[in-house]
Amino acid sequence: MKRVITLIVAFFCLSLVCAQEIQLQENDWYIDKLLINDTEVYPPDVNCSYYGMVYFEDMDFSIANLCCDTGSFSSLNYLPNNVFELFGDIGFLSDSGCSDEEWNFFTQHNGIYFAPDNISFFNPYTYEVINNGDDLALVVTNGIGDKAYYNSVLLSAQSFQVPQISVYPNPVKEELRITSLKPVNGIHVYGINGQKLISITKSIALLDVSKLPAGVYFIEIETIDGSVVKKIVKE
Repeated sequence: MKRVITLIVAFFCLSLVCAQEIQLQENDWYIDKLLINDTEVYPPDVNCSYYGMVYFEDMDFSIANLCCDTGSFSSLNYLPNNVFELFGDIGFLSDSGCSDEEWNFFTQHNGIYFAPDNISFFNPYTYEVINNGDDLALVVTNGIGDKAYYNSVLLSAQSFQVPQISVYPNPVKEELRITSLKPVNGIHVYGINGQKLISITKSIALLDVSKLPAGVYFIEIETIDGSVVKKIVKE
């Protein structure tokens, strides 16, 4: 009987861990604040709500500032007990559209996860997903105790409308179809090292990626409402 109870408790705990990981991946996370060296750091007061977002996928992690098309990304490994590690190359996308305030906050946000020339410096990371009823909160703590706080919904008024854009199929072999409710002004494809490989400054519905080697890429799609960066896999 004691063994059965132990197995039930172990299964229940494992289910909670799995649920946390699923919630981590199923949501887009919007920055609330940072805690660096026990000092709270808040996002800049700018006319844009999407200055700090993070995305967790099966094997990839990325940070994005959609207000000025800046971001970074790396590979991700999930461990037991709500722990993950970052590894591999650090990719970086940058645009000159950031204000000083936006850029300073992005570097601080980025610095929770990425140290120059040493991606494993802040490993391991712990995370906790908290159910607040109508939304979820996320707290990520790096290996030296700095923290990033997120919400699954925007807490401030949305002054910046994220363009509704889809790309498919993904993974893709030859042609990538792009659908958008607003006209597309430009399309740029970046390699994992941040190098721009394709740049098109006109509206197209099909993008030929047949000449790209197999691998992971990021596609930036520009519309009148702003830009969206999406990850694609070339087979």
